[in-house]
Amino acid sequence: MSDGRYFLELATGTLAFIAYFFPVTVVVAVFWVCGVVATGGRIKQRPVRLVARCVIPSALTIGVLIVGVVCCYRGPPPWADGKPPVFPEYLIGGLVLAHLLLGGLLVWRSGGQWPVIAASSAVWAWASMCASIVAGMSVSGVWL
Repeated sequence: MSDGRYFLELATGTLAFIAYFFPVTVVVAVFWVCGVVATGGRIKQRPVRLVARCVIPSALTIGVLIVGVVCCYRGPPPWADGKPPVFPEYLIGGLVLAHLLLGGLLVWRSGGQWPVIAASSAVWAWASMCASIVAGMSVSGVWL
C-alpha cells in the first residue's frame, strides 16, 4: 500500500473515532457554534486572517497522521528486543499537546475574534486526539 493511500486509511480511521465518540463530538461542535455566535459581527473583520487562524491548527492534526504513516509498524521487527521504539508515540503525544500552546498563541493574537478561534482550536485538538489513537495503533502495530 502506498503512503498516500495509507494516509487516507488513517484519516478514515480518525473520522470513525470522531463518529464513535459522538457525545464528545457533539459538545465540541456546539462549542464551535457558540464561538461563532459570540464572535458575532466581528467575523466580517479581516475574514482571510480569521479563516487562516481557524485552519492553522489543522497542520498539527495532519502531522499526527504523517507520523502514523512514516513510523508505521510493518512486518517482523528489525529491532533486537521485538518492541517498536517509543519515540514516535512521544512525538504524537507532543503534537497533540502542542494544540494547547498554538491555540493559546492564536487566541492571544486574535483580538475580538477570539471566541471562534478558541473554538476552532478545540475542534482541531479533538480531531488530533482521535488521530493520535489511530496513529498510535499504526506505530505500535497493535490494532483494536
